[in-house]
Amino acid sequence: MFDRKGHHPKVKKKVNFKALGVIAFLFLPVFAIAQQNPINAQQAALIAIENNNGLKASAKRIDQSKQLVGSAFNLDKTQVYYNYDENNIAENGRPLDVFGVTQSIQFPTIYGAQRKVEKQKVELSTQHYLLNERILTKEVYKAYYNVVYYNSLVQQYTFLDSLYGQFSRAANKRYDVGETNLLEKLTAETKQKEISILLSQTKEDVGKAFTMLHQWMQTDSLVTIEENRLPRLELQPPNFSEHPGILYYDSAQKLSKASLSLERQRLLPDLHISVFQGTNNGLDAKRYNGFQAGVSIPLWFGANKAKINAAKTETMIMIDESENYKIQLESRYQGLLSDLNKFQEGVDYYETTGGKLAKELTTSASKSFQNGEIDFLQYVQLLESAKNIQINYLQNLNAYNATVLELNYLIN
Repeated sequence: MFDRKGHHPKVKKKVNFKALGVIAFLFLPVFAIAQQNPINAQQAALIAIENNNGLKASAKRIDQSKQLVGSAFNLDKTQVYYNYDENNIAENGRPLDVFGVTQSIQFPTIYGAQRKVEKQKVELSTQHYLLNERILTKEVYKAYYNVVYYNSLVQQYTFLDSLYGQFSRAANKRYDVGETNLLEKLTAETKQKEISILLSQTKEDVGKAFTMLHQWMQTDSLVTIEENRLPRLELQPPNFSEHPGILYYDSAQKLSKASLSLERQRLLPDLHISVFQGTNNGLDAKRYNGFQAGVSIPLWFGANKAKINAAKTETMIMIDESENYKIQLESRYQGLLSDLNKFQEGVDYYETTGGKLAKELTTSASKSFQNGEIDFLQYVQLLESAKNIQINYLQNLNAYNATVLELNYLIN
């Protein structure tokens, strides 16, 4: 006998709180996953932006570029020296021990030019990050809606699998009692197997879509999908003037021009300043202070000229690549619009005609079968036709949405 709590009245239970704590700790992640709320596509994208290691690396590139701005004012190492020359005789007739400090600096405007180059590298890194963020967002949306799409297909194939399973069992019974021929029996079994394979393959596609989604989101916990119906995504109007790819090439052109300006300024002379003091340990020794200033003038311009020419070529390369990117971007956009129109025809057909036709087929088939106007085979075939209309719609809608995402997050 046991009491209402399931305990035997003659046995006293000792609670091991330490063991319970360990068990609770081990199952904590499972409870957390089980209690996690389903997420929508926007939330999935935000999680990916926060967690994706590739995007984190791109963000660190920006930090690295900012840190290098401080390296623009890069003075050469200060030289501290000692000089002893017996030709350098003081008034007391003994040579001087000379201690001095020498500093070389580039022409002052060069430091400003170097800073401009480094700051432009920050801008380039920022645009590169925005490009990566745009790519990541697109891939997350595609993976998310692929999960919704394949889940919807699983529902359709599950219905057909159940339907043809009933048909196959009925055909076998009728064949056993001699009410149908072998051809109908084999047709039912073949069709049921085909649908079963399609259902199994589609379930694998669901798993693959989830894998792709986790690949981009890179979360430690499992993700559950909020949406159970595939929506029709909205096409956003293009704004090429603010496109991160075009802005990236604009920044690259500015960087190449700043680098060219820097190379030209390197022809300016370097400045040298030296401060020194001489003395000795003889009688009536004095301290002799000195100052020296000079410039370094380049006499051989071959290397500098080559660097300047290379910097000029880089500016022309950036111009050509920028123009090519704009042309490719526009061409790809127009090509994707053509694809969108193609898939839109299939989606519009279902939403205006096909959906109603599928419902009418289902309703009419059910009534006709109940009234004995059609046999079970004809009933199943009509229901399959209705489901195929819905499956074709899902295929067109998924392709339509994928094209919309390519257009909305166009990269080239």
